[in-house]
Amino acid sequence: MNLSCVNDFVKKGVKYLNDNSPAVLTGIGIAGVICAVVKAVEKTPEAMDAVVEKAENELQTEGLDFVDAKEALGTPKTIATGIKYYIPSIAIGGMSIACFVGAQSINTKRNAALATLYAVTSNEFNTYKNEVVKKLGEKKEHEIVDRISEKKINDDPLSSSEVVVDNGDTLCYDTWSGRYFKSSIPKIERAVNEINSECIQDMCASLNDFYFLLNLPEIKCGDNCGWNTDHKLNVYFSAQVADNDSPCIVLNYNTEPITTYTQL
Repeated sequence: MNLSCVNDFVKKGVKYLNDNSPAVLTGIGIAGVICAVVKAVEKTPEAMDAVVEKAENELQTEGLDFVDAKEALGTPKTIATGIKYYIPSIAIGGMSIACFVGAQSINTKRNAALATLYAVTSNEFNTYKNEVVKKLGEKKEHEIVDRISEKKINDDPLSSSEVVVDNGDTLCYDTWSGRYFKSSIPKIERAVNEINSECIQDMCASLNDFYFLLNLPEIKCGDNCGWNTDHKLNVYFSAQVADNDSPCIVLNYNTEPITTYTQL
């Protein structure tokens, strides 16, 4: 076999293991738990026989069952006699725990790195956005946002989406979660004010807190990002038309939720 092919195969294998190490470790951990249980079940009859034999030798008798033998030896001696049969299961169980801990540690580090990257990217984007507003003016910036809003609802047509029905009459579209819902501009503005009030009183508020006020279901990442006293919620409404010709208010975020919103 060509040596370069072997090296290429090894490099791809190492890369795969590095990229998927949490899943690999979790898989090994699950397999280890199953193996530990099977080993323990296999060794239990041997351990019970050893306890019975130990009790019979000490009492100079025969025909004891496990319950009688356990009572005769007492708990400490019973454990000391049978523990050696479970050493492989204990070792495999320890390895499984180490795999689970390792997988969680890697995931925690990766999530922290992603949160840091997102925070840096978000700060850079906000700086860039502010400079664009200074250069072009707020009116031009709103025109750009309106075009982006139009593209978003064209790319995510109402006909292929489920509408979350609230007590409002106006069709709205949330650009962050990509959902259509019924509400009204006054109600959304009240929700924005409540979130900013919460930021002042409680120092921060999550994206899911905002969705709760809009009667929208929570989203998976909604508790991991939000706003705080230094980064309050500010939105911009863009009037568009959905693919069924219904007027649609597109909810844009002038201040997007950040993952570091709890760090003050």
